This record gives sequence, structure tokens and C-alpha cells, in this order.
Amino acid sequence: MEQSRHFSADARGNGARTSDAFMIWVRASPATFRNEWRVAIRRVGARLRVALRHAARPDGTDAEPVAEFGGIRVDLDKRDVRRGGEPVHLTPTEYRVLSTLARHPGRVMTHRQLLQEVWGPYAGDQTHSLRVHMTQLRHKLEKDPARPRHLTTEIGVGYRLQVD
Repeated sequence: MEQSRHFSADARGNGARTSDAFMIWVRASPATFRNEWRVAIRRVGARLRVALRHAARPDGTDAEPVAEFGGIRVDLDKRDVRRGGEPVHLTPTEYRVLSTLARHPGRVMTHRQLLQEVWGPYAGDQTHSLRVHMTQLRHKLEKDPARPRHLTTEIGVGYRLQVD
């Protein structure tokens, strides 16, 4: 606690020596710093997610890939989804589900992975909500939503984006 006197931070965490590292250190400090610590953890988490996303790209560039399947084109860089050349309106959550699957074509994404990617680390067990969004995506993108060819279910595991 002796060190905390050397840092002057106001209620919003603004101060001459306030940094993410300091905020994490403040975790064990008095309750006055509790809000600043939570904000700092979010910033660190966001920076880690960006770093992991960049590390996953083989070329290290900021350009995202384009996924194409069954007459559907998903441009992740432009956040554009088209079916037969016509734009498809997706809700933000539907887009996040589709873009997560499009970044891993052909790979099974578990329910847990999708929930964490789309709703965040505190998503819990919202598999019903995920199922509803997948149904909506199938109605908007698949030719026959009752027999999907591209947005497939791996029973008891998760979902897969099948590309041609």
C-alpha cells in the first residue's frame, strides 16, 4: 500500500503515471481503484485479442480474407455479405456468428468457442440464442434452410461452415 501514494489518479483513472500495468497492480489496492482496474483489464483483454487475431494471419497484414460458398460472398474486411451479388442484411450478432465461422472454413466451431467469440467471455451457456441466430442465418443464406449445405450442425458439438 505504500506505493499507491506515488500515483495520483482521479476517479476515472486519469493520472500522470496511470497505465494498464499499474491498473492490474491496483487489484489488491483500496476500493477507490476498483473501477479503474476493471477498465484496464478490458483494455488489456482487447489488446490481447487483437494481437492473437494478427498472429493468426500467416501474412501478418491487416487484410481479412474473403469467404465464398454456394453463391454467397463474405468480405470480412468490408463487413459485406452478398448472395448472388445482392447485399444481405444481417444483424450485428448474425454477422459476428457468420464471420467467426468464415474465419475458420471447414473447421468445427464448438458452441463454447462461438459463444465466447460472439458474446464474449461471460456468455455463459446461451446455446439457445446461438441456435436461433444460426436458424436466421440459414433462412437468409441457404437455398433450402431445412437442409443446409453450408451452415451445418455437428450434433452435440457445434457448427461448421462448409465451403465449396
